[in-house]
Amino acid sequence: MTPDQEAEFAPDLLITFGGAIVSKRIKAYLRKYTPQIHWKVTETTFLKQLLDVKSDRIPSNFGGKWKQRDFIAQSKATAFLEHTPYSDLKVMELMLDCIPEQAHIHMGNSSIVRYCQLFDPIASMTYFSNRGTSGIDGSTSTAVGAALAKQDVLHVLLTGDVSFFYDSNALWNNYAIPNLRIILINNGGGGIFNIIKGPRGSRQNARKGLETKNQIVIKIKNMLSKPLKISEGENASHKNGRYKPAMILAGTAFINPIKEV
Repeated sequence: MTPDQEAEFAPDLLITFGGAIVSKRIKAYLRKYTPQIHWKVTETTFLKQLLDVKSDRIPSNFGGKWKQRDFIAQSKATAFLEHTPYSDLKVMELMLDCIPEQAHIHMGNSSIVRYCQLFDPIASMTYFSNRGTSGIDGSTSTAVGAALAKQDVLHVLLTGDVSFFYDSNALWNNYAIPNLRIILINNGGGGIFNIIKGPRGSRQNARKGLETKNQIVIKIKNMLSKPLKISEGENASHKNGRYKPAMILAGTAFINPIKEV
């Protein structure tokens, strides 16, 4: 879009709640076109109360413009995914379609959380990610702890190989975790550094250090149970009198959807 077209989508009032926004593009846009008013609220009931307020409505096609733009984006995304080869992005599409409703999804804090945002959220699912420090610390530990704390819900950890290896000690425990599924997307290194602007432009030697490419063969036998269907019952992961989390391992190649689209 041209700058004039971009300006047409700028809001006069911005209402935010929850944690930090993941997308740097959205942040940059809101900094460029700073809203006149910004309300940061902590209670989601505020939105319902706001809708109940009776006031004079000003005729506007602002919402219609956004819906039209969203429709165009959805059409392009659907067409792109239909021809996308087997890759990180394709695996994310397939896995998100397979995860049962009501599940709690724990997203690795790197490529995974960015991939997830390329798909519409499923209303019946709850999403979690350690976005506080923008690092890969503790993604697996968070999922393990959440699964132990809320055992009546299926927890699914979507993680990359670097994030998983970084926090693999989270599975070094004696707790029964039959309600945890781990989907590990192994593209052999930190693919996120092919997207982020700074590292992407680094010299080859620097990129090698950042990407942390690995040739590690993941041995599930002693640490986890055999691979399962995501929705299989807890008895399927019983071994030697102890329940263990189940893993689905997907070896992929990296593809940059932002660049390709």
